[in-house]
Amino acid sequence: MKTFKTPKGTELPLIDLKGKDYLQVAYRLVWFREDHPYGRIDTERLSESDKHVTYRAIISVTLPAYIAPTNNIKDNLNTSEYVKISNADKTLLIKSTLDYEKCETGAIGRALALAGYGTQFAPDDITEGDDLADAPIAPKPMPEKPKSTASHLMNRGGPPEGWPQDECNHKWTDSKYNDKEQYCSSCKLKRKKEVPLNR
Repeated sequence: MKTFKTPKGTELPLIDLKGKDYLQVAYRLVWFREDHPYGRIDTERLSESDKHVTYRAIISVTLPAYIAPTNNIKDNLNTSEYVKISNADKTLLIKSTLDYEKCETGAIGRALALAGYGTQFAPDDITEGDDLADAPIAPKPMPEKPKSTASHLMNRGGPPEGWPQDECNHKWTDSKYNDKEQYCSSCKLKRKKEVPLNR
């Protein structure tokens, strides 16, 4: 079995997944805790529909550990200030109740990879793909983007000509994070909030 040695000497097992070395999320957590014993991993469910669920994971570390890493754990306890070093979202098709946990784990794995924990073993974790939360997959080729149109920039006329058309009957919901934006609860398409004209 192949292993990866962290900077502090801990050997973490790699698995062979579809011909690629892969560091599972559980071992990325071990590595993160080794570097930041008082670091934070916060997760939240951003949205849920009959078919999909989306989770966000936010990775934060104590301020002194981020500025000057130290082996003295007591240095980390002298502050309550945290700095966010990464965050990532994961959306997953719901097939069973286990998919909620898989989706949350996928978001944590992506956020850890973006923070540098196992990035070299999880290049596909930081892109959207199939519904595997803890495994790399072959990325799907993106369609060539045609030149944007003004209506597309406003997200009011749908995708520009040449882009795939979806079958969604959009159900627009106001965003919790931006009062000038709406998103479709089915397909997650975003648009600027339409402002009624005063007459």
